[in-house]
Amino acid sequence: MVQRRVIIPVIVLIVAAGVAIGIWRAVEAQKASASSFAAVNPSASASPPGSSAPNPVYVAPISSSPASTAPVTQSSLPLYPTASTSVPAVSSTSSSPSPTCTKISVRRSWDALSDAEQSQFANAVNQLKKGPKVPGNTFTFDDFVNIHYTDAMNAHGVAAFLPWHRVYIKIYEEHLQRINSNITLPYWDWSNLKVSQSPQLSSIWGPYWGTHTYIGNNCLQDGIAASWVKMYPTQLAGQCIKRQWTTATTISAFTPQNVIDQLDNVTSFAQFAPSLEAFHGYPHVNAGGLNGDFTNPRYSPNDPIFFLHHSNIDRLWNNWQQVNTSNVFNYGGHTPTGAQATLQDPLTIFGVKVSDAMDSYNQMCVSYEPPPSSLASDIPTVLASPEALTEDAIQAFWPAGHINVTFIRQLEAQTNQFVEAFNTANAAS
Repeated sequence: MVQRRVIIPVIVLIVAAGVAIGIWRAVEAQKASASSFAAVNPSASASPPGSSAPNPVYVAPISSSPASTAPVTQSSLPLYPTASTSVPAVSSTSSSPSPTCTKISVRRSWDALSDAEQSQFANAVNQLKKGPKVPGNTFTFDDFVNIHYTDAMNAHGVAAFLPWHRVYIKIYEEHLQRINSNITLPYWDWSNLKVSQSPQLSSIWGPYWGTHTYIGNNCLQDGIAASWVKMYPTQLAGQCIKRQWTTATTISAFTPQNVIDQLDNVTSFAQFAPSLEAFHGYPHVNAGGLNGDFTNPRYSPNDPIFFLHHSNIDRLWNNWQQVNTSNVFNYGGHTPTGAQATLQDPLTIFGVKVSDAMDSYNQMCVSYEPPPSSLASDIPTVLASPEALTEDAIQAFWPAGHINVTFIRQLEAQTNQFVEAFNTANAAS
């Protein structure tokens, strides 16, 4: 059966995003203490763009090859004392790295790792949580939870969502690599057609990350986190790590890769990023459940699958950046104060600027290996739309002001439109 690709333009509502940012300003902001992390140079500034982002122009991707950009030094990254020392191999699809990247961390799908590699990675995560701390590491696993909890208002619903998390997971990866230099941060490929349609079948739910507990206290009973307790937020200190699926045996569908691929046609970061951030919410909400840690926008890193999920989000952003060379430093949107976002905006808690985190390969020293090909038998011929998020679920993941509900409903309608067209095309084949 020949699968026909149905091109459904991504609807990106700039007005809705603007409204969300406006409401955001009413939310109580929590800033990190300047003494806790390196401070950014306050003299760095740039003129805001002369005009707002243009309306989307839907054109075919210019190129599928990676973007080529001038090398950028890492001198402004105070939390990166050394380049990655994990994997010497360089992806054959990437351009030459900056001279500062002595090694490239090649991130691979969790599905592509051997049993031994999965075990090594999980053991490193468990050691970061429980100790002992190794030389060179500044933070523990719980410190990473606290960083996200403390700075969440600067990292969600704003332009910095993607670069903020790119820096965050890079620092996390480097801490794990000081425990075991042979590992890199895997990604959870939840958007492929098999997993997105039946997320409970994902290999992520195995002996290392556990499954869930649907009834009762929702405490994990399997996986390495079954023996963990939370440290942050402090009001929940000592409690178990919780995860609750949609039902006792299933997880509602996620956004399929076919829909995400349509973002390749978006030419503005200010239009691309809000959609990807919204799509990223479905795994959080559907796999975490109303009572799970993974669902909470501030302390979701308590669930260790958070970092594999955000590695995939970073991969999807990197894919879009490589559609066109102009996408690498394509940036825009709004800051938490409602100001026009620029590349010179500080990611204050990390002591860097947005411009320091735009080029995954040359600045972060990271590349992504494509996910394994799916077997034909694994690819469904009929897609299911993700269930519409309930108002309770939306408020659980995006507390008041974090997202405009109209924006979520528009994206849900867009996904339904694509799924209907996909199924109609396959039925006619």
